[in-house]
Amino acid sequence: MGKAYLVNELNNATFTNDILEDAVFFMFAEGGAMGEPGGILFVTEDGEVYHGNYAFGDLEMDTVEAAFPVLAQCSFGMFGQGSEVPMGWEYVNLGAGNHLIVHMDYAEQFRKKTRQYKKPVELFQHWLEVALDLTGGSSGMEEFGDDPEFTGNGIGGDLLSGEEENETRGKHKEDKTMSDIFVTITGTQFRHGSEFLEKGMSIKLVKEPDNEYDKEAIRAEIKPVGKIGYVANSVRTVIGDCYSAGRLYDKIGDKAKAEVVFVLPSGVIARVKIKK
Repeated sequence: MGKAYLVNELNNATFTNDILEDAVFFMFAEGGAMGEPGGILFVTEDGEVYHGNYAFGDLEMDTVEAAFPVLAQCSFGMFGQGSEVPMGWEYVNLGAGNHLIVHMDYAEQFRKKTRQYKKPVELFQHWLEVALDLTGGSSGMEEFGDDPEFTGNGIGGDLLSGEEENETRGKHKEDKTMSDIFVTITGTQFRHGSEFLEKGMSIKLVKEPDNEYDKEAIRAEIKPVGKIGYVANSVRTVIGDCYSAGRLYDKIGDKAKAEVVFVLPSGVIARVKIKK
C-alpha cells in the first residue's frame, strides 16, 4: 500500500511566473543527486504540487529562478554543509545532493512532524507527505494497492505524446491480458546510454534491500556490461502504464528476468517475466 500524489508538471511551454508565487516548500536535486537528478518539486501554501526537471531540458533553470528569486539566493554545500538560504526560509538536508527549503511559517511545524526521522534519507522519503499534510494537500493523495490506475500527472504516470503514446499504451493493454508486467528502466544515460539496447535483449532485475535512498530499489543488469540502471520509481521516470519499482517489488523474488520491448527517447520499457 502506498500513496499517489497529484502533480502538476512544469516545462518551458507551460510555465508561467505566477505559478510559484505561493510556494512554501521547495526541493532541489543536483545534477548528480541520488533519486531524480535535476528534479525540482514545489509545494504551495494551498497544497498544490509542481514538478519539473532542469537536467533533462524540460525546464530552464533561469526561468525558474526568475519566477522564484529565493532559489537564486540559495547556496547548497556538499552533504548540506555550509548551505545558505535567504532570510525567511530554513534549510533541510535530504542527503546525496538533495536539498529542501521550507518557509518559516511552516518550519517549526515541519520540524516537529519530522523529528522521528534521524537520517537525511528518511527525510528524503517522507518530506513531501508531511508538507502536504501541513498545507492541506493530503486531500489530494490517493491510497493505492497492488493494481492502481494512474492518469494525468499523478505519481507513476508520465504523459507520452502522439503516436508513441498510442503504440505504447496499446501494447501494454494487450500484453497485460497475458499477465505480463511492464517496467521502465531509468538511469541508463548516466552509465552506458541506451543506444546499445535492442528489442528482445534479456535484463536481470536484482532487488537492493540495503539501498539507503530507496528501500524498493531494483537494479537492472545486462551481461557482460553489468548495471545499466534501475526500475523507475518516481513521478518523472515511470512511463505510461508501466509498474513502478514499488508496485513490482512484492511480485518478484530477489531476482527476476525481463526483456526489452521498447527503446524510446523517454526511456527503456521492459517486460518482466512473471509466472501466471
